[in-house]
Parts: sequence; structure tokens; C-alpha cells
Amino acid sequence: MLKHSSIKRFLALLLCAMLVGGMFTTAWADAGEIQPVDPQEPEILSPEEPEQAGTIDPMDDPDPDEDETPITSDTYLWLGEIEVNASNASDPLGDGSASFDPGTSTLSFAVQKPTFTGLHDGALIDAPDLEALTIVAPAGGLRIDSKTATYCINLENGALTVNGAVDLSLSLSSAEAVIKVCKGASFQGNVDLSLPDMSSDCYGVKSISGPVAVNGNFFMIGGHTGIYCGSGDVRITGDGVFMPFSQASLGFSPAAGIYAADGGVDVQGLYYHSSVSIYLIYANGPIHVGGEVEVENTAGIGGGGNGFKSLKGGIVFDSGASIKIGNGTCIDA
Repeated sequence: MLKHSSIKRFLALLLCAMLVGGMFTTAWADAGEIQPVDPQEPEILSPEEPEQAGTIDPMDDPDPDEDETPITSDTYLWLGEIEVNASNASDPLGDGSASFDPGTSTLSFAVQKPTFTGLHDGALIDAPDLEALTIVAPAGGLRIDSKTATYCINLENGALTVNGAVDLSLSLSSAEAVIKVCKGASFQGNVDLSLPDMSSDCYGVKSISGPVAVNGNFFMIGGHTGIYCGSGDVRITGDGVFMPFSQASLGFSPAAGIYAADGGVDVQGLYYHSSVSIYLIYANGPIHVGGEVEVENTAGIGGGGNGFKSLKGGIVFDSGASIKIGNGTCIDA
């Protein structure tokens, strides 16, 4: 039977053997020995750390050193030398006298006589890129005049609509037109135009292609031709009053009042007092005057003067006509 002391000695030796064996095992592992995984102890895998919220992939992050190109607003039109764009459309002239709505392409005036500074391409109102422009005149009408402008209104590529009366004046001898449009013009109100003197070949309204309609009276004094229409009809629901001054040749424009190059003319009343050799109305279509006609053109170059010429469609006067012509042609149809 083992004594108590012998048992203690045996346990001590066994403990030493286990410790020595563990040292060797650790040494073998350090030397590169592969240790088998204890099947009784499952392998514990460390979970991947979740990506922090808000982390931006460096590939998607814009270069902070790269300069950003500023967004430039499109130019809607010009009022004198003022560019009208998204940043100033609500008050382009800076005094509350005008505003522009790009959604409807409408230029509205709050005062009868706005103040313009400078010109753009010779025009006070210039809209070279708009396909259509509507101008809303204030109560009492819109009045614009200039001694230096080539145009009061110029639309190189669009059509014009004017709601309300307008009174526009140019005095530059080299002016081309008080109103120049590409695709026609419609006036809902009276139109009063003052053109340069006899040295000018200026038009009142010049439409390159598109009809001209005036729902009101049309008055022109000075210049050469009141209304030129390259394509389409000219219609005036009120009276047309023409007092041209220019003695330009027939080759420039065959009519001092209305020239419809590819259309007819329909006007309610007609009053014409001047002394030029060209026609009052010259149309490549029918001419119709629904009301009174009072024409006097007795002087002209060489003492002549002409009245009306229709290349096709004929000429009709619904009411009595008083026409006094010099030694030219009164009616040619």
C-alpha cells in the first residue's frame, strides 16, 4: 500500500512531465509544425467588421482639388446692353419696370416709358434665339424711342405678339426697322410708329416670313414702308394711316404703305397722304378695304404717284373711295 508521501511524490512527477511535454509541444508549433484542430473545440471565426455608415468609396469620391465648372444660365434676351437670364429675369432693368417669364416667353412692362442703357446688336429689345416673344404693355401703352438704335424690337428667329398699345420711335437715318421679326407679328392694340426722315429706307414693321396682323389701328409717319411681309397676309382690323417721307427707288420696296410680297392685304379703313412715286399698297394677292379710303399721292418723283397694285386676286373697296393720284397708276389689278 502506497504511503501518503509516495502518492504526493508520484503526482509531482506526473505534473512535471505534463509541463515538460507542453513546452515541447509549444516549441514544435513555433518551429512550424501544424497542429491539428481539436474536434471537441469548434473553430471560432472572427466576424468581418461592418462598414461604417457614411463611408465613401475613394473611387466614387470626386477629387477635392478639381475645380468645379460654374453653371451659367442661358440668355433669354437683351434689354439694351442688359443680358436677361435666370438670375435677373424678375427685374432685369433693376428698377421694377420690366420682368420676363421664361416659361411663357413673356416680357411684361410695368411703366409706359422704360429706361434702357445701351444697345445689343443695334436693338433696344433683342431676342436672337427665341422662337416666340410676347410683350405685354402697361395700361396706357408702351412708349419707346431712340436716337441711336437700328431697331426698337428685333427677333431674328422668332414671332412677336404684342398685347396692348405701342408707340415706338426711331430717328437714326441708317435704321432698318422699328420692329423686325422672322416669323410674323400680331398686335393686340393700336400701333403708332415714327420712322426717320426722308434720308432713311426704314421699315415700320418688317416680317421676313410670316403674316402681320393688327387688331387695332396702325399709324406710321416717316421712313419708307409701313409694313413689309415677306410671306403671308397683312390684316388690319382698324384704320391704316400712312405718311411716308422717303423717296427711295422702286427697287427697294414697291410700296410706301403695305408691301405683301407673297400674300394679300385686308384693312378696314385707309388714309394715305404723301408724295412718293411708289404704290400705297402692293400685294401678290387680293387687296380688300372694308371701310373708307382717302388717298392723296399727287407729287412723287417727276410729279407722279401710284395707288394700288394686286398681282393676283383683284382689288375690292366695300365703301366709297376718294383717291387722288398724280400722273401714275391709280388701281392696277
